[in-house]
Amino acid sequence: MAETNLFTMLSSYRTGSAATPFEVYCTQALAYFLKRGHSMLSALVAGAAGASAERIVVVEVQAQVADASIADLVVTFEGGRRAIVEVQVAAGEDESPLTALEAVSRRWPEPPAFVLVGLAPGPEAWAPLGWSQVAGALESRATQSQRPGSSRSLCFEMSSE
Repeated sequence: MAETNLFTMLSSYRTGSAATPFEVYCTQALAYFLKRGHSMLSALVAGAAGASAERIVVVEVQAQVADASIADLVVTFEGGRRAIVEVQVAAGEDESPLTALEAVSRRWPEPPAFVLVGLAPGPEAWAPLGWSQVAGALESRATQSQRPGSSRSLCFEMSSE
């Protein structure tokens, strides 16, 4: 998705999708900040994917992974390594799509890393990232960018990423 307008991206729910509107909203928000180069969030995702020294160069939203399933996000790092990022917004979600994504993507020339953003750890192959970690990364960047005496607000700093 080439959209860079946050409000357009957050309103991209498609009727009939397996994802809930809230999951789409959270996925699109993550994609927005990653596409805009949010340093702390990018470092968090890169670290979970085992590519901590590389920056994210491509973020694909709702990417089709062969015939297996649709990945919430596929991120590509500057060295060519990729990571499939699954976004979950409820505990106890069905893990069968994760298994299907693993099986198909392991046939890629270079198998990707697997990152699960959610409320609970997933299957062993998936590096867990909690929503509190994501919120901390977003908040950390916003706090760092505020300067004493600055007239910019926290809301402006976060939205101008």
